[in-house]
Amino acid sequence: MSAYRPKTKGKVERPFRYIREDFFLARSFRNLEDLNAQLRHWLDTVANPRVHATTRRVVNEAFAEERAALRPLPLAPFRSVLKLERRIGREGMVSVGGNFYSVPDATRRRVVEVHTLAEELRIFEDGALIATQPILEGRHQRHVEPGHRNIHVHTRRQRLRNDEVILHGSGDRIAQRPLAFYDAVARVMANALDTTPSTIDRIRHDLVGLKMPRALEALDHVVRRLEKGEIAALEAMDILLSEELTLRENSRIKTALRMGRLATVKTLAGFDFSFQPSLDRDRIFTLAQLGFVARCEVVHFLGPPGTGKSHLAIALAVEAVKAGKSVYFCTLAELIAALQRAERDGRLQERIRFFCRPALLVVDEIGYLPVVHGGGNLFFQLVNARYEKGAMILTSNRGFAEWGEVFGDPVVATALLDRLLHHAVVVQIEGSSYRLRQHAELMPEHLRSKASITPPTLNPPSRPRGRPPKNGHPSATV
Repeated sequence: MSAYRPKTKGKVERPFRYIREDFFLARSFRNLEDLNAQLRHWLDTVANPRVHATTRRVVNEAFAEERAALRPLPLAPFRSVLKLERRIGREGMVSVGGNFYSVPDATRRRVVEVHTLAEELRIFEDGALIATQPILEGRHQRHVEPGHRNIHVHTRRQRLRNDEVILHGSGDRIAQRPLAFYDAVARVMANALDTTPSTIDRIRHDLVGLKMPRALEALDHVVRRLEKGEIAALEAMDILLSEELTLRENSRIKTALRMGRLATVKTLAGFDFSFQPSLDRDRIFTLAQLGFVARCEVVHFLGPPGTGKSHLAIALAVEAVKAGKSVYFCTLAELIAALQRAERDGRLQERIRFFCRPALLVVDEIGYLPVVHGGGNLFFQLVNARYEKGAMILTSNRGFAEWGEVFGDPVVATALLDRLLHHAVVVQIEGSSYRLRQHAELMPEHLRSKASITPPTLNPPSRPRGRPPKNGHPSATV
């Protein structure tokens, strides 16, 4: 790599995102051997024979040239040291990697420097080594060195009182007290057990370890209801788990919507079916059950601008995300532009595989903008790759008979419709624009009937009777 291109070095040495998105996505493995076998096949057939997008070189050829310059790894392991600053807790422990290690009681400073090696952990105070401890496995473990805790025993001579006796063997002095005294001490000690970590504290600790923040927030409220007898123990568990599951599900849906480029969320509940009486409400809600996604069908929404095609398409995509399906949304112009860039960079097949991964692909605004030269062929390659393998939703303001004009090639349009209409559901919306409804109400009454939102139908001109003149042009009568 040239020294004058330091920013490109990170691209060359960053294979993890490529492997995650191109290999692991949409794959399943029976065991580790199956994973290694699939990875070996993917490396030999896809990754290594490809032309790298940055270096413009075949990966196998570049590696073969660099192999001679590669040096073997040293026999001795590399001795790495991770240096951290840690604050000493009240119990004389420092936390490293989720585990706790003791420091000597004579440590003066509250902050020490910790060096983590492969096999041991060293603790320094003002540059001086004060403790060396083995690395603990797992988390929430504690290790106290025997020499770190100094127990001072103060003894003094006392004369034996009348209420004291000396135990034989040990020589300890104890006071003679009635049994009722020890019974009272036992009751006090039983009450003192509350100072130890309670069950609630252990549950809080476990919820933190399990990364369940919503259940942790709701714990106190649920415990109060449990103590009052409002709910049973199983109901309390159900409430905590439901709260946490709701939070995680909302987080998953937000991430999936962002990854699917669904910036504006539309729902079926927000669609005004009364404004479009030509639309079958039951049919739309049947589509919302996502049977067409499982059958890899194509749903077409056709109609004039403003009739709710994009709203319905996005609403169905949102329902698919809620059901755990992968979704991707784009306009036809954005899709063709992305395919053209990939074709110029020599990554067309890789980009087509990217658009084939979602279970549902939504392509909006077919026919609104002219398709650039060659765009119809690129869109056909994608449709052909997803044919009977993935569901699609298409919206268009142009009828199928006009698609030859839309894509600039009747042959390509015929091939597209042949695949897009084989397993398809066509929803034709006939009505006025929902966006212009308020403007239509503001128009005067004598102009409102003429202000048609949908384009008027033009009648063909009447042909004159009789034979046409010899020159081929009708004669004008005055």
